Amino acid sequence: MTPSGRRPYRAPRRDAIRNQTRQHIRSAARELFLNHGYAATTLAQVGEQAGVSRRYVQMAFGSKAELLSEVIKVAVAGDDAQVPLARRERWTAMLGAGGQGTLTAYAALSTEICERTAGLLAVATTAAESDEELAEMRASALHRRHQDCATVIGALSADGSLTSGYTLAEAADIFYALTSPETFLVLTRERGWPPARYESWLVRILVASLLDNGRACEIAASKQTH
Repeated sequence: MTPSGRRPYRAPRRDAIRNQTRQHIRSAARELFLNHGYAATTLAQVGEQAGVSRRYVQMAFGSKAELLSEVIKVAVAGDDAQVPLARRERWTAMLGAGGQGTLTAYAALSTEICERTAGLLAVATTAAESDEELAEMRASALHRRHQDCATVIGALSADGSLTSGYTLAEAADIFYALTSPETFLVLTRERGWPPARYESWLVRILVASLLDNGRACEIAASKQTH
């Protein structure tokens, strides 16, 4: 409600056009960042490719760093629904799978995300060396990813499947390192692995590194009987 008690006016068609324009801008920015890099890409170029003015791009997204950050966030989610990954049904189901089921589901999700984002994240990593605003955004994003990894480790610890060989902090760090976009790029882009092969390897290495195999088998058997 507005202060006067009236419902705010909404124009669905106008909203749809605006959202479509934002999508065009993100698509143009993604292509330019990947093909030409961060430094060589300007907001004017993004606007020209998207069919809007530089001013429109800036009003819609802010700075170039904010635009790249938005492109990456949408790529991580797979849509522009503005729902954090940790609040999505697939994430909740993954945490509840237990033991190897959790790691298998995470590997599938992580592979999909890396396919959409690894190239963009590499652009951001290089650019952050000389762009303070982007460096701060990247640091925050890395912290959030580590928190997500710690959440998964916490779930494994809670169901008893986590190995006793590491502290929770150590296990979270190992999980964070093994699932990094950089590892995905090394194996898929440099070594030519298909994503499916990478995903299969990731499941095996996560299970071997982080699970108490006996307890994990018990959890898997329990899930099958329910």
